[in-house]
Amino acid sequence: DSDYKKLSAKELFAAKIRFVREKTNGKLALDEPSKDYLLDENAYIDLMTLGVFEDEYHRPSGNFTLYVKSERGNFRKYTGHVNYQHPRRLKLLF
Repeated sequence: DSDYKKLSAKELFAAKIRFVREKTNGKLALDEPSKDYLLDENAYIDLMTLGVFEDEYHRPSGNFTLYVKSERGNFRKYTGHVNYQHPRRLKLLF
């Protein structure tokens, strides 16, 4: 939409973004979309708090702030982390 400060749950869904759970063995449950976190519970991602960094190999990583609707209708704030993984290393997460 026209709000460049927030990324809504509707926009995440339209972009086919998934919030994937981590299994007990440390691997991601990418092959089990039914166990993903529901996007409906996410209010928005605050793009004004987005931080992007580069490591020694010039691979991007970053932080973002996610606001989730609580049962009482309030917003709870969570910090998320993203980074780049080489495709060979990413296969280990399956």
